[in-house]
Amino acid sequence: MSSSRFDQAKYNGTYYVNAALVGGLSRGITHPILKSFDVVSEKFKSTPNSLGTLGKVVIKDGSQTITAGYQTTFLHHFTKGLLKFSGVEFYKIKAIEILGEDLAYDYHGAIYFGSAAASKITSDFFLNNLESNFLNSNQRQTMNPIQRLIQSEGNSLFSRILTVFNSRIPYTMTQFGMQGIVSTQMFKWFEINPHSATGKEKLNISLGSGYIAGTLASIVSNPADSILSHVYKNGPGEKISCVGRLKSISKQIGFKELVLAGLGPRSVLKGLITAVEFTLYDQIFSLTGSERFHFHYLHHS
Repeated sequence: MSSSRFDQAKYNGTYYVNAALVGGLSRGITHPILKSFDVVSEKFKSTPNSLGTLGKVVIKDGSQTITAGYQTTFLHHFTKGLLKFSGVEFYKIKAIEILGEDLAYDYHGAIYFGSAAASKITSDFFLNNLESNFLNSNQRQTMNPIQRLIQSEGNSLFSRILTVFNSRIPYTMTQFGMQGIVSTQMFKWFEINPHSATGKEKLNISLGSGYIAGTLASIVSNPADSILSHVYKNGPGEKISCVGRLKSISKQIGFKELVLAGLGPRSVLKGLITAVEFTLYDQIFSLTGSERFHFHYLHHS
C-alpha cells in the first residue's frame, strides 16, 4: 500500500465546504421529492395488510405531500445534509490522520460507522431549534414519526437524546457505514481500479452501494420507527416518561410486528432514497473539481 495515496493537502477547508454544499443539495433534492412515498410507507405501517388503504393514500395524499411545505422541507433537509455529509468527511479524514493509512484501511468499516455516529450526534443537537421551527411551519402529514415524538414530548434534553439514540444514529451509521463498505467491496468484486474507473462504473457502484445501504439501514431502524409510528397513530397517551411509554408500546405491538411492520415498502423506498442521494453526492462532488475520499483509494497502488 503506497503512503502517497492519502494527500492530506487535498482535504482542506475547501474540501469540507464542497462536501457540505454537495451533501446539502443531494439530500435537499431527493428527500422533498420522495417524501410522499415515505409518508405512504408510514401510513401503510400504521394500517398493515390494507392494500385498499395504501391505494387511497397514494391517490389522495401523494401529490399533496410533494407540494406541501416544499421550500421549508428543502431547507430542512439541505441543512441536515450540509452538516451530516461534511461531518462524516471531517471525522473520517481526521481518523486517517491520527491512525495512519495502513491502520485506517484495516479498520475502515469502524471508521465509517464511527464517523457517521459522531456526525449525526453533533448535527442533531445543532439542528434542534431548526427542527422545532420546521415542525411548527410544515404540515403535519410531512412530519416523520421521530419529529412527531419530539413535538409531543417538548424540547427536553432527555427526550432529544432518547429519540436520537433510539432510531436516528443506528440508521445513519448503517446508511453511511454500509455504503462505504459495500462500495469498497464492489471495486474488489468487479476488479475495478478506482483511479481508472469510467463514469458509468462509478455511477453503477454509487447506485448499487447506496441501495444496499439504504435497505439495510431501514431494517436496522424499523423497530424504533414502528414504535414511533404507533405513537403518532394513537396520540401522546398517558402522561408517563418517554422511556416508560416506549417500553409499554413495545409490549403492545409484539416482537413480530415491531420488526416486520411496513418493512417491505419501507426498505424499498429507503433504498431508493439512499441510492439517489449518494449518487447525486458523488456526481455533483466531481463537478467541483475534487472527489470525496474513499478508502479503496488507499488499497489500489
